[in-house]
Parts: sequence; C-alpha cells; structure tokens
Amino acid sequence: GRMVDFSDTEEVLPVVDEMIARQPALVVRFPRGEGRREERYSHLLCGDVEMPKSMESAPGVTGNLTTAEIDRLTILENRVAELEKRVKALADQG
Repeated sequence: GRMVDFSDTEEVLPVVDEMIARQPALVVRFPRGEGRREERYSHLLCGDVEMPKSMESAPGVTGNLTTAEIDRLTILENRVAELEKRVKALADQG
C-alpha cells in the first residue's frame, strides 16, 4: 500500500503546491508538455533538476523563465482555478 491514499489528482495538488512553496523547495513542477494532459513533477531531494527535453517546447512557455518562475506561475494558476470554482459554487447557491 501507499503511505497516503488520495481519491484523485485534484486532492494531491494542494500537497504538491506546499512542497513547491517550501524553502527550500522539495518538488519542481514542469509545464504541461505538448500533447500531455497534466504537468509533470520532479523531486529536488538530490538537488536541482533540468527540464526534460520533451517539455522544453511546451506551447505558451518561454525559454527565459526559470524553474522557480514556472513553479510560481503554476501555483498562481492553480489558485485562480480554485478561486473560480469557489466563486461558481457561491453563485450556484444564490
């Protein structure tokens, strides 16, 4: 078995975001690669990692962004998505 059972990937994202936001970060998030459904992640337990070649040409991502900037952008995008869900839920109630 697993140490923690998550019902789906949406339940995992806040935990991963916490590991990314930590100082020093424990995880790095790579942008979604072309033709991929989800972002990819890598641990930083053994030091910094390079972005896989298959993800370097991801649409909408400039090569000038650092890994930290990509992580920050992804966290912000996830927060906006969560806030949009909350606003929609509130609108549906009223």
